[in-house]
Amino acid sequence: NIGAEEGVIDSDENKVIQNIMKLDNVKACDVMTPRIVAMTAQENMSLKNFYKNDTYLHFSRIPVYADSPEYITGYILLSDALEGLADDEFDKRLVELKRPISFFKEEDSCGHIWEELLKKHEQIGLIIDEYGCFQGIITLEDIIETILGLEIIDENDQATDMQQFARERWERRQKRFRTIVLPKEEERDKDNQ
Repeated sequence: NIGAEEGVIDSDENKVIQNIMKLDNVKACDVMTPRIVAMTAQENMSLKNFYKNDTYLHFSRIPVYADSPEYITGYILLSDALEGLADDEFDKRLVELKRPISFFKEEDSCGHIWEELLKKHEQIGLIIDEYGCFQGIITLEDIIETILGLEIIDENDQATDMQQFARERWERRQKRFRTIVLPKEEERDKDNQ
């Protein structure tokens, strides 16, 4: 803060520095993309069927599972799937393209996850609960957004803020089933401050 007060660094630079210093205080569950909006694929799916579901084509990394979407076994790169299709390997299974994925707990700090992903040269990690069930995904991009205090919009992003999208989707579902009473927008905003 002294650098900003003295005019040595501007306020945006100060914000980034402050966010880096606080990264160990930010938990994975605060920045992850929740499971309900994360796109997953069954690992025994053929490339042909994968390509038919064009929703997958909007994501560069897709977590895969064997028996249940709650238990992710790895992830595939969209580029690997498209390369297989270009080579006419339509019957090839996603499991043949599967890469290992790092697991992190919901309470792990973003600083710890950042270090681990960089050390392993990975872009994506899986967030699990205390029972090992899939809760969400976290990417280096999510952590960079936290550091910069900005939402990075990828050319393939369908929604600019996946956490907000997940919250709105959940609220619509709850409203439809009338199981909760939603606070007015102003009250919710006041509570979030």
